[in-house]
Amino acid sequence: MCDIPLTCLRSNPRSLLFFVIRDHLGTTPLANLRNTLIADLTNIWSSLSKPTGLEKSRIEDYFDFAFAALPHKILQPEKFVTEVGKLGTRFRVGHRAGKQHGLDQELEGGVFLPEYHRRIPADGFSVYAEGVWDQIVNNKDLDLPTQQELLAQFRCDEISREVLEAFDVSILPLEEKQAEGVRIGKPAVLKDLGTAGKAARVKSIKAFETEASRYHKGVYARKRVELEGKIDTRLKALYQGQLSAAHKSGVTSFSDAVSSAVKAGQKKGASYEFADIVEREKKVALKQFEVEARSLAIEGVPWTNFKQQYNLYEKDLDEVSGRLRKEEMRRLASRVERWVRSRLGDSVGLEFNKLGSGRGGSGAPETGEKPATEKDLWDRIWNLFTATVKEAEIRFTERAKSFDADGDEIEVGLWRLRRKSWGVLRVKIDEEVMEGNILLKLRENFEDKFRYDEAGVPRIWRPTDDIEGMFTKAKESTLTLIPLLSRFRLAETYAPPDLPDWIGNAPASVDPQDEEDLAPIGGVDEEEGRSLEEEMTVLSEAKRQDLVVRFKKTADGVYVEAKRSAIGGVAQVPLYFYGLLLALGWNEIVAGKSISPQNNSLTLTYLSPSQSHVLHPPHFPWCRSLRHLHSESLGTNATNGKRSISTSHRNWEREASRVFGKFRYWTTGNWNEWERRQ
Repeated sequence: MCDIPLTCLRSNPRSLLFFVIRDHLGTTPLANLRNTLIADLTNIWSSLSKPTGLEKSRIEDYFDFAFAALPHKILQPEKFVTEVGKLGTRFRVGHRAGKQHGLDQELEGGVFLPEYHRRIPADGFSVYAEGVWDQIVNNKDLDLPTQQELLAQFRCDEISREVLEAFDVSILPLEEKQAEGVRIGKPAVLKDLGTAGKAARVKSIKAFETEASRYHKGVYARKRVELEGKIDTRLKALYQGQLSAAHKSGVTSFSDAVSSAVKAGQKKGASYEFADIVEREKKVALKQFEVEARSLAIEGVPWTNFKQQYNLYEKDLDEVSGRLRKEEMRRLASRVERWVRSRLGDSVGLEFNKLGSGRGGSGAPETGEKPATEKDLWDRIWNLFTATVKEAEIRFTERAKSFDADGDEIEVGLWRLRRKSWGVLRVKIDEEVMEGNILLKLRENFEDKFRYDEAGVPRIWRPTDDIEGMFTKAKESTLTLIPLLSRFRLAETYAPPDLPDWIGNAPASVDPQDEEDLAPIGGVDEEEGRSLEEEMTVLSEAKRQDLVVRFKKTADGVYVEAKRSAIGGVAQVPLYFYGLLLALGWNEIVAGKSISPQNNSLTLTYLSPSQSHVLHPPHFPWCRSLRHLHSESLGTNATNGKRSISTSHRNWEREASRVFGKFRYWTTGNWNEWERRQ
């Protein structure tokens, strides 16, 4: 012992040196033997070199002494057994009887005082003793507390491994199930995960506490913290995966619930408040996430409050709400755009139709006031357009505020609405100036000026009318519309409207997605390379020239028709035709025939006086063609003895009827009517 430094005793409590003296025959009293042993121990203690501060220390400051004597087992076997029994009763918890040290009598009830306990369980004593002996054999400093900690560390590690194996039985299936969901891309929210995890944790820590708390308190506390850390690490990863799955599932459910509520409101055709729907579904989603997070909370474990995850979830819901609100505002913009398209489709089409009277089927009203001049067409369209868009902006703003949209979102929506509306107007204008549509309107405009007078009464052309002058005036007036329609210019300034200023610059909060579906506008989008003048060009030079040529051909056709109708209006019979009639009916005049008062008929004889037939008044002389004579009362009259006409005479009659009819239409100028009838 003299080689063992005394510093190892500083950190240790008092110890008991229990001396058991065997083969005590009783010759020397036990008290004398005790005094001798204590004296020897005191001398050894005095000879030891003590560290600074312990020079005056005594052996009694660190050790208590107890003594027992056993008789000789062979010489006194019965007494030996009796004393061994008594000795066994001393190995129990006792207490001090006085303040003096070193006396056996001061320990009452047993030799095991609480301060002697080194926290070395019986099942770990062999390992502890082995470690002590190894240090002795290897000539190491005998640090008994270190050996106790090593023992506690060894046993606590063994117990911890056993506890973790039992913990794996409960947690590993849950981890595998969660990992499988992540692998297939469908994270699953595990049912009752918080209850299962909490139960497994409490059970594991309780089992470790029961088995390891008997060892060194410091080591036990440290190993318990390590075990809790390992368990909590596993549970934290599992819980984080659970909250991540609940996060994704909750966001998806929130988005679907809002979309379904919006669609339901649209199907019912009733007004719905998007902001109220979002707020209601957001409360439901937050409540569900909060319930799940609380089920995972573990009392006394700081990382299970999940406040950060809750805030992140709420933030993501706000982002989804913003995205859904932006989508809803785009749907709102689409509805307003359709409204603008409908209004402009009717009103702009009506302004173009005012170029004609509507008599040609263009859709313009035949009644009502027509514009005083055609030169302000674009002014009327621009004023109509801006008024319509202004009304649409009011509708959009009022509805967007009900979505709880902020000022930047409304500003971007209005900017997009103006750009979209201009695109709608351009499409409508291009539709109106298509080749067939604009040519029809120009023809109607020309016919209104050529075929109708100032009061709107159709003109009946006569040969004495100045058709050429009226035609030239109407054509030149209509031709002036083509340059007017070629460019979008205001009559007051003779310049395009200030489209860039009306649309405005792009808001600072606009993102690239807001510009993806916007068509470039000349003069507004400078990077597109188109000027405002090009944007306002409605008809290119080639189309304008082609339109002039086509219109002139159409107008020429109307003029030719008017000339023909003027010539065809002369319906009097030429004088020479009366001479021809007299020549053909001379034989009847000579014969003294007249119209019979009895049958109200007249008999004509063709060349041969013996062959004749009756001609009724409706056929005489020119109100019916001669070719109908054979269908009247022809044949032999039994009263006057006239013979029926022969087949050859019928053929001759048909030919004569055709010739006289052709001659009649030719003389009256209705040759086209003859061709149509043939």
